[in-house]
Amino acid sequence: RAEERPAPPPVDAVLTGSAEAGRLSRWTGRHGKTPQGIERSAARRVRAAWKRPFDLGILISAALLLLPLWIVLAVLVPLAIRLDSPGPALYRQTRLGRGGRVFTMLKFRTMADGAENGTGPVWAARRDPRVTRAGRFLRRWHLDELPQAVNVARGEMSLVGPRPERPELAVRIEREIPGFAERLWVLPGIAGLAQARGAGHRDPERKLRCDLRYIETMGPWLDARLLAQCALRVLRRGARRRTRTGGDGIRRRCADGCIRSTVRHRMPSTG
Repeated sequence: RAEERPAPPPVDAVLTGSAEAGRLSRWTGRHGKTPQGIERSAARRVRAAWKRPFDLGILISAALLLLPLWIVLAVLVPLAIRLDSPGPALYRQTRLGRGGRVFTMLKFRTMADGAENGTGPVWAARRDPRVTRAGRFLRRWHLDELPQAVNVARGEMSLVGPRPERPELAVRIEREIPGFAERLWVLPGIAGLAQARGAGHRDPERKLRCDLRYIETMGPWLDARLLAQCALRVLRRGARRRTRTGGDGIRRRCADGCIRSTVRHRMPSTG
């Protein structure tokens, strides 16, 4: 049985180092859950004994079964990134882990090197001009997340869990949506319930509900289901985007990099 633990520090306390910054803001009752229920449920699972063996078992099995594919990706992806734009193939970014501890998350670089030099930490927009051509392909199929297998092997992340936020952005969200830092109860993940349901940073309140639901119900069977659901979602979305921008004449790329409609069909809107 997991021992009861105090709540992790609030994200603003993590950044300032001030113990007086206050306790972690509690999840409000408007979502039908009491703060005490969330806290007890998370504390029981925060040291779930099955998590680490599950992650390592999946990683080792995938490495052995798909070894030729990993070798090809390890060679071709960095090569494509470097040929497309100057700069390193790997991108290192500070993220918040369990209990508010910071760690360095690895990704394949999908933007121009130094893309945030003039803006500071910001979320990527749809059709963000900073994203390179190789980066668009990597993002479409989520191949940029592959290096996070190293974070999982180190014990900094899990295969399934809430997506880790950047400290600066986490503070901003926590101020707008009290309770967002409750996600720090568990290890962050590569995939998760929020990703399987399509809840991203553009809807942080829905994302929080999904993440807290996962914390309450997490288990090996749920993790296996979410990994499969997220993989299917990536494949379907990637194929759908490819169809939209295919060579059927409906949409073509302009020379300036924009996308416009070149052929209009009279048909009911599908939303």
